[in-house]
Amino acid sequence: MSDEPKHLPVPGDLTASPIGKVVLAISWLVFVTLMMAITSTPSVLLLMFLNPEVPGAISNALIIILALTLLGPALSAGLYAARARTTDEVQAPAKAFWRGYRMNFFDVLRFWFPASIVVGVMIYSIGVATALGMGIGIIALVAILVALAIIALHALALATFINMSTGGIVRLALLYLGRSWKTSLAVLALIIVAGGIAGFVPGGIFAVVVASGLWIAFWYQQVKPMIADATANYTVQGQAPHDAV
Repeated sequence: MSDEPKHLPVPGDLTASPIGKVVLAISWLVFVTLMMAITSTPSVLLLMFLNPEVPGAISNALIIILALTLLGPALSAGLYAARARTTDEVQAPAKAFWRGYRMNFFDVLRFWFPASIVVGVMIYSIGVATALGMGIGIIALVAILVALAIIALHALALATFINMSTGGIVRLALLYLGRSWKTSLAVLALIIVAGGIAGFVPGGIFAVVVASGLWIAFWYQQVKPMIADATANYTVQGQAPHDAV
């Protein structure tokens, strides 16, 4: 038996009881959602200028490209805060979020901006195909767009925690698209949920923002095995520089 004295919980420590842990988890969700609302506001405002009556409009594609570009660092910061929640319960969620936003901003945009351009062009093409009544073409374009979206989100998750060249991140994202097919299906489900809320719920864009903290929490749980595998097998001695909190 150890002679070391046992440390009693500090009074008021939220991690000392199951109820306290639940309260702490909820507070993290609330704060991350608030941070997401702040950082995604420019994207939300831009999306309000979309013209659904002219799906093939070039202006719609440009708006989507800019909105997605601005959203990328925010998603990365939310993912970073979700990881910090599991590794350091004491760290303030806002502090973790802004640290991730600042640290990963340019690393994410290295591939997220080109990906946003490709997605914008794809959406424009779908709009043109819709206007021309090209049913089979629309199905093919949508399938490609969904695959690109999953790859982009995989790459964003990997880049959030792993310091690697843009080409390396993209190759890993392509690799895990098939290797981690369960993760890919889970990310697909999250994309469908977000798209369904945005498209069919009144005030859908704002509803997506309100649900963003919970969405990111689920996203992190799904990509965590992929990140762990990539860290162990594709970084020096299993150390990911961006993994520190």
